[in-house]
Amino acid sequence: MFQIPRLERHVDGGICVSHWGRIGSLLLRAGDRLIVGRQSDSDLLVLVPRGRGRPMLGRFGDRGLIAEPGGVPASERRWQVAGALVAVERCLERNGLDIEGGTAVVRIDGESLADVARARAVFAGGTLSADEISELCNQAAVAPERHGVRVAIAVGSDLAGAEAMLADVSAGFIRRQVTVNSHEAHGRGVVVAGPWLQAVVQPDVVVRESAAGPEQLGLFGGSRKTG
Repeated sequence: MFQIPRLERHVDGGICVSHWGRIGSLLLRAGDRLIVGRQSDSDLLVLVPRGRGRPMLGRFGDRGLIAEPGGVPASERRWQVAGALVAVERCLERNGLDIEGGTAVVRIDGESLADVARARAVFAGGTLSADEISELCNQAAVAPERHGVRVAIAVGSDLAGAEAMLADVSAGFIRRQVTVNSHEAHGRGVVVAGPWLQAVVQPDVVVRESAAGPEQLGLFGGSRKTG
């Protein structure tokens, strides 16, 4: 199953999801922020248009860029690679069960050392299931009211990856590493290339000979003499 997400450029230069979409096991919700990093040949890519238009997701295929999840060609004359989609960041209040399990690490921000110390006993990371991560997000979302602290969460495939992301996660958000296999990303769909200048193709003009002289056939029927 797939649903093409709609992406928008944010005023701060970032790229956010404005309409939900699904690519393989990756569910993107409206409001999600895409984290762009270094790319490799197998990565899911963020493509930005050369000129007007919205960003979209893609990948390098055997014959160049292809759009995801549609799996159709994307012309490099129209699209350029901004980088690889390495993570997705979401507000803790909007978390759902679509967050996959993994290794979670937690950062606790607060003005009171006593509040931070007490909160560390409540918000613990580790290897968690999807349900456990969802419950952790639910508790972290109300941490300012209940514990006087703000919590940031990063979820990666391993501890090193999660810790590397955590420093850049804003308090009140969760950032999860993106892993989408190429075979599960493909679907069947149509990607509109977008508006840009195109050459105007002139219709062919057919001239026929008659007893009265050459005649030009009109585009909407009828004819007129040419000489």
